[in-house]
Amino acid sequence: MKRQNKDRSFYPTQIIFAGTSKCNLKCPHCFVSRNTNQLELQDAKDFIKSCKDSSIKYIAFSGGEPFLYIDFMEEICKTTIESDLLFDRIMTNGCWWNSEDELEQKLNIIYKTGYDGKIGLSHDFYHNQDSKKIAAFCKKVYSIWQDGSMIEIQSVVSSDKIVEDMESFKTLAKELDCSIKVNTNKKSGTGLIILENEEIFLPIRRT
Repeated sequence: MKRQNKDRSFYPTQIIFAGTSKCNLKCPHCFVSRNTNQLELQDAKDFIKSCKDSSIKYIAFSGGEPFLYIDFMEEICKTTIESDLLFDRIMTNGCWWNSEDELEQKLNIIYKTGYDGKIGLSHDFYHNQDSKKIAAFCKKVYSIWQDGSMIEIQSVVSSDKIVEDMESFKTLAKELDCSIKVNTNKKSGTGLIILENEEIFLPIRRT
């Protein structure tokens, strides 16, 4: 006789806000419809406040590209801190910016809210970003937060583009003046790559 599970309740611990569907990229594996839809800021703030005394502990951001709705992220970060909640991560493509000034301005907006979660960076063949632009993004994050472990890269493997991806990561390592350690399956390309030097520890998780 199978034991009955009396408690089938679901206790979520995190809210992931996809504030906007806007994105500057058109990745072939992405399921998000790129349009002008945006979450209403006040509705999102009220939702966070309604989670008081619940199981919710963390707030995160996804998209679309969350940095294309910077006002939303700024206010939600402030509300998160006011509500005594924690940050998980911001998932970004890292190449949404058109100038160094724009990059620095928007990163500083988030930094000044007190954001201390991770920056989750999507970087692979599907996103097809310029590795030098990704390196510039990483350098600016490190310089503002003064935290060499602030960024984690999530990378989706395309079995026929493993070599191209590795060249991209090698370029990124060179731009960041990091050594590169590879612990991936030679056939599937999945596993872990680490870029590091005395100040930076950057894991690349290949899935």
